[in-house]
Amino acid sequence: MAKRNTGKKKVDYNPMKMEKEMAKIHRLINEQNFESKKDLENYLNNIMGDKINEFKTKSNPKYEAQDLVYEAYELPENKGKKLIERALKIDPNNADAYVYLAEIEEDNHKALEFYEKGVKAGKKSLGEEVFKEDAGHFWGIFETRPYMRARVGYAECLYLIGRCNEAIDQYKDMLKLNPNDNQGIRFHLSTWLIDQNRKNDYLKLYHKFNDEISAHWLFNHVLFLFKTIGKVKKTSIEMRKAIDQNPFVIPYLVGEKDIPETIPEYMGFGDENEAIYYWIDAAKIWYNDRKAMEWLFEVWERHLSMN
Repeated sequence: MAKRNTGKKKVDYNPMKMEKEMAKIHRLINEQNFESKKDLENYLNNIMGDKINEFKTKSNPKYEAQDLVYEAYELPENKGKKLIERALKIDPNNADAYVYLAEIEEDNHKALEFYEKGVKAGKKSLGEEVFKEDAGHFWGIFETRPYMRARVGYAECLYLIGRCNEAIDQYKDMLKLNPNDNQGIRFHLSTWLIDQNRKNDYLKLYHKFNDEISAHWLFNHVLFLFKTIGKVKKTSIEMRKAIDQNPFVIPYLVGEKDIPETIPEYMGFGDENEAIYYWIDAAKIWYNDRKAMEWLFEVWERHLSMN
């Protein structure tokens, strides 16, 4: 999705590589009948590392299709697409196959169609009972992850083509399925809620994750406070916290530093990569508020003069 959001080149890496290994372990465990936790621990110790490739899982069309998708992510696009076609012939309800097709699609409307197919396929593959019995525990259940990936992409495309409230509703519903938010959708959602001036929804989300200390969370909250209560002491205090957490954010927002052509693969708390990722997601909502930007320049000049 990053290439559609920013126009910047994304680094070439495989987001599914770790999950590929996890999937095999998960399948192997599901095929066993352990009598105790000790038996499980011994089994895991035995299959870890290179030994995992020596263990074979039972033949299963869903597994075969999913493995083709994992492999597709490791290949050039023209070869990857052929594997995706094979995967969908084996399992038409493989949500990740549609996610792959959406991610390589440049047109947002066409990507949206693929993501929507992925959401429908994932829901059909999981079955209705999963949504009734396991709501609140999604992502922790390995089989739900392709569906959840498809929904993330679907929501992001909705937002990009201007169907903002529909996108927000998608994310709000996903947080009911996975309240722990392992996918980090709260960050985009907070930006979208500020952008759409949905104050009450923003505050509910902010308080739900009130222990969050990322630059994304802190700087978004500063902007929200500025928009709602202005340049008061509370806003300045929160700005100080945000700058202390990541001093790289404002230089990017005020144009002192340029966003690199290649998006960094990883980020850490308080580092420059975190600032770049924040700019990618939230620069627009700052730039759309002239008074907020004027204040941001004032804050940064004062910060520089004091340091």
